[in-house]
Amino acid sequence: MAIEMVSSDKLSLELGVKHKQVKKWILEYKINAVPGGLKFIDDKNQRVVVVNRNLFETKLSTGAKTLSRGKKKTK
Repeated sequence: MAIEMVSSDKLSLELGVKHKQVKKWILEYKINAVPGGLKFIDDKNQRVVVVNRNLFETKLSTGAKTLSRGKKKTK
């Protein structure tokens, strides 16, 4: 099994979300990351990290929740 490493900016492009959101998920799910330097993303310089793609996808899917709404109250 090969370890596939991917940068946080590439993940944000693939997922269609802002780079800041990907970094938030990396911190929230405690995913190990390697510093990758600075890159101009979303109109400012941001720190890019390199993470294990399989670990990122696994942690993200285990943290997923179902979307449900409560019953609508009637008057």
